[in-house]
Amino acid sequence: MESFDKLFRIINANECRNPIYHIATEEQTEILKTTTEYYRINRREISFLRFIFEAYDGLAVISTVDAKQGIISVTTAPGCRQETETILKGLKDEIMIEKVDFLSSEGYELNL
Repeated sequence: MESFDKLFRIINANECRNPIYHIATEEQTEILKTTTEYYRINRREISFLRFIFEAYDGLAVISTVDAKQGIISVTTAPGCRQETETILKGLKDEIMIEKVDFLSSEGYELNL
């Protein structure tokens, strides 16, 4: 989170000069990307997981892709990927969470 704060200060410092032409390094660009990953969980736990992430205001958004199969997408805010992964790893002791590769609306492939 420290690197994101540093980047935020850099962007704010340049804001009044010319924010459109601010040249970010490759590392800074990676920090600013929103990421989406797919997981399969027990469908009864979808609301629980959604409420957990809502408590971490702005960290990630949980969306249901396929309620029958318990497939969800986790869209992580820029710079928050590590925190999101830490929360998901911690919850694996409580609920079943499996990462999947999203193929189509008919099928999902487990990413084991």
